Order: sequence, then C-alpha cells, then structure tokens
Amino acid sequence: MAIRNFKYTPEDVDCRYCTEFIHGRCRAQKCSWMKERVEAGVITYQEAVREAFDERSPYRFRVQFVLSFYNKFFWKDEAHFRRFERLQAILGYYKKRNTEAYYAALYLLSSDEELLVRAIDCFTKKQINFSLYNTRNISPERYALYKIAKSLYTDSAEVGVDELADPELVSTESFHLVVNAMLIYRYGLSALSLKSEDGGYGAF
Repeated sequence: MAIRNFKYTPEDVDCRYCTEFIHGRCRAQKCSWMKERVEAGVITYQEAVREAFDERSPYRFRVQFVLSFYNKFFWKDEAHFRRFERLQAILGYYKKRNTEAYYAALYLLSSDEELLVRAIDCFTKKQINFSLYNTRNISPERYALYKIAKSLYTDSAEVGVDELADPELVSTESFHLVVNAMLIYRYGLSALSLKSEDGGYGAF
C-alpha cells in the first residue's frame, strides 16, 4: 500500500507563481488550487467557507451566521473529536474507500453518539453501506444529519436546498457541522487544520 508522503508548503503555493496572478493581483474568479493551499496551511477557515459558499449560494445567510460565531473549533465538542479519531483507528485505511466523501460522512456520523451507534453495521472495508443504517425512531435532527452524510458519500440529493436552509429542520449547530463536512468533502482531511483569522486552530 502506497500513501502519499508529500505535503504542500506555503512556498509551493505562492500566488506569485500562478499564471492567473498578473501585475500583483489574482485575475481568477475561482482559485484552482484551493485544495493545495488548504493543505499548505495558507488559507483560513473563513476563506475556505467563503470560497465554498459564494454570494450566489442559497445558504449564504446561514453561512454568514456560522462565520460570525465560529469558535476556533472544527468539532461539535471534544467527544466528537475523540469518536472520529477512534473510528479511524478501528476502521483502518483502505485507499479505494478512504476518499474525501468517506471522511466527510464519517465526520457527521461521529458528531453524535447515537448517530454513530446506529451506523456501526454500515462500515466495511470497501464502503459505508447506508442501506444498513438503523433509522427506527430516530429524531428529526439526527435523521437530517444522517441524510446529509449519505448525500455527501453517495453524491445523491437526499436533502433538498429548502431543507438545509431551514433552521427548524437543521439547527444552527448542525448546519455548522454540515459546513465543516462540506469542507472535508472539498479539501480532504487538511480541512481539519484550518485556522481562524486570528490564528486559532480548529483541532483539539
């Protein structure tokens, strides 16, 4: 099994070397190297979120609220972080399975103890088999997170735009988790190390 050891550094992603950087400023509407820049640690949490959810996003108002109270931590709480770490240790690494979508789903499913217990039978060496998820008597909030995790992993439309934008269906705390899961989906595990604009880390 080969695991990439190379890691981008700030020097590797210096904007001055980009073909879109002309006469002292970037001419691109969207950065084509965001994933590499996130890995190099030169992007803040706020910048990554704004790049993922531009002003045309139907979630822009909810995203602005998330940015206003971001508390320097990427996790719901320390128990969430511990569950995610423990899961990774138990499940191991399989190249074809451990994609950005896999980690995004893992992040959401580990955010709550009951969510995770219901998902235990879903994890195999090849995939997350959501058809085995136990949804019996699940709360609406947990069901929403389960559907969003499934949507990210299977690239399906399990949750509509209206549902995700509705604070009565997806609370502010849960929406914050969804935003973070989407960052993992876009940028991989490097997203876990995103800093806030005042330099605070998102990990425990």
